Amino acid sequence: MARTRKGWPTESSGKTALRSTSVTFLLAIALLALTPWVHSNWGMEAAWVLPQVGCAAIIVAALINVVAYMFLRQRSIANLISLSITATFGVYCVFFIWISQAAGN
Repeated sequence: MARTRKGWPTESSGKTALRSTSVTFLLAIALLALTPWVHSNWGMEAAWVLPQVGCAAIIVAALINVVAYMFLRQRSIANLISLSITATFGVYCVFFIWISQAAGN
């Protein structure tokens, strides 16, 4: 028998996944906002690191959401939305930001 989905998670693992997503996106936005300032004050080498840290944080949040959704059975609607957003941005970070940085562009 199928269970109905709840809007918000009821267990701590689902809430932790949502918290990690929100903190990660706030961190990524802050790092991306600081990048031009760091570039003007310290040069290209320091500005190159900030988007990489933000992308790594998004990928970690995506992995936390995958574990919470797949293995810990946190199947709430909020966890599903959080998983789809972080997974999409994680793939974007890997294929567009990290590969373009590795190519030297």
